[in-house]
Amino acid sequence: MPLDKEDRRMARYFLIAFCALSVLLIVLAAVFFTSGRRLDFMGDRLMVTSTAHDGITMQDRDGNQATLNFDFFDPQGAIIVRYLDITVTRRFSQDFSHTYYTFSDGLVWRNELVWVAGMPHHLSPPTLQQRAEMELINQMLEIMRSQVSVGMVMFFVILAMAFFLYGLWLICYPEKVWRFTHRNTVLGGEPTDYAIRTNKVAGVLIIIIAFVIVLIIASS
Repeated sequence: MPLDKEDRRMARYFLIAFCALSVLLIVLAAVFFTSGRRLDFMGDRLMVTSTAHDGITMQDRDGNQATLNFDFFDPQGAIIVRYLDITVTRRFSQDFSHTYYTFSDGLVWRNELVWVAGMPHHLSPPTLQQRAEMELINQMLEIMRSQVSVGMVMFFVILAMAFFLYGLWLICYPEKVWRFTHRNTVLGGEPTDYAIRTNKVAGVLIIIIAFVIVLIIASS
C-alpha cells in the first residue's frame, strides 16, 4: 500500500530530526573526545598524535614530542615518559605493594610520600617540578587507557539515535508504522489493537536499548 501525503511528510520530519540530532551528538562526541586527548604540563599543552598497545605519543605547539612506553621486559612493569630533557619512570615494587617514581633529577619517590632508595624519610616533599613530572606520567597513562576509536564512537552515536527515533515513531504513530511495514503485503487492511499495543511496547524497548548504548559510550 503506497504512503499517503501525510505519511510521506511524517517520514521527512523524522529524517530531518534524525539528521539534526545525529549531527549534534557527533559534534558533542567530537568535543568530548578531543577534550580527553590533551593535557597541560608546566605551561605547555600536549595533544595526542598517536596511540598503540604499548604506548602513546603527544606533541606540543612547537612540535616537541612526549612519549609514554611500557617496558615489557621489566618484571616490575616500568612505564617510561620522555619529553624534552625530562625522563620519568614509574614502576611497582617487587611485591607490587608500592609504586615508585624516578624523576629526571634521579631522585626516587614512593607512593606513600616518603623518600626511598637510601634517602632518609624526613626530607621535604617533592618539588613543583617533581610533582609536575608525576602528574605528567599519570595523565598520559590515563589518556592512553581512555582512548576510544573516533569511528567507533560515531557509529554507536548514530546507532543510538536511529534506535531512539524509531522507538519514538513506534510509540507515537503505531498505526502508521504498521501500514508502512505492511505496505507491500496488505491491501486496504487496518492494524488490530494487539498490533498497536505490540508496536508501542516495542518502541519502549527500543528506546531503552538506545539509552543503554549511550551509557556504554559514556562509560567507555
